[in-house]
Amino acid sequence: MGYRFNPPPNWPAPPPGWIPSAGWRPSPKWPAPPPGWQLWIDDAAPAPGPASDHPQHPVDTGRRRPVPIRHTGPSSHYRLNELRSMLARHKVWTGIAAFMAVSIIVYAANPHPAGNSVHQASARATTFTAADSPRPPATPHPVRKISTRAAASSTTARQPSFPPETLAAFRAFAATGDASEVHVVGTSTEGLPSCPVPNFFVTVSSALTTREVEADLSAFFVEQGLLGNQCQAFVFAYHSRSDYNANVDNGYTAGRVALTTNGGSGPPFNLEVDAGDVYDFPPEFNFNF
Repeated sequence: MGYRFNPPPNWPAPPPGWIPSAGWRPSPKWPAPPPGWQLWIDDAAPAPGPASDHPQHPVDTGRRRPVPIRHTGPSSHYRLNELRSMLARHKVWTGIAAFMAVSIIVYAANPHPAGNSVHQASARATTFTAADSPRPPATPHPVRKISTRAAASSTTARQPSFPPETLAAFRAFAATGDASEVHVVGTSTEGLPSCPVPNFFVTVSSALTTREVEADLSAFFVEQGLLGNQCQAFVFAYHSRSDYNANVDNGYTAGRVALTTNGGSGPPFNLEVDAGDVYDFPPEFNFNF
């Protein structure tokens, strides 16, 4: 009993009799296989469809898929910004309290205008007690300033269900991200002059969570106007410039956003967002529009 390679219908058809070598990898620009698709099938078993209750087992080639490292802790720049904002807010309240205290002392010393002699005499004859003296206002508790990302997270909690399945929902999700966290390290253009396909190679912090990577890459994709591309457009993310230099020919390592075209009479485009490396299947979410 043997196994044979079974390419998905949305991949380019291989030459007859072609078998992937041990080091072969699919192009990162190819779309993800349909859910449940088996890349290796048993010759003696019926050809599988897009999904099966009893998936076939691929041939064990001895290679293990690399597991992407995901960090869930907050980034250092977020904690630093939060500390700075709390200190700034504390100084503001201290200044307000000091101003009000000085105003009370001045008022207690001379509560009436100097030009009114009757009120001056009355003020000198009046004895203020502790109960009569104005009470300084209570100092309110410091209000913690919420960072841009924390505010976006609160907005996300009020958004409809995740993952987005429409362009409107995708734009709302992208609005929770921070495009300034995405740094361009390279660009290229493919395709015909009449239908260019832009490629952006970017870096993101390895301290970001999976959802933050997805949101930041989505925000960058929208900010660059790539949703309006009538052909295709790609953003490939890496954890650093050195990571990009080492893996640019092997595929992304931190995530990607891919706008591809569909054939047939259905929706013309597919949008896919993924966090992780090129070997992670399926993507975090994708939809047609």
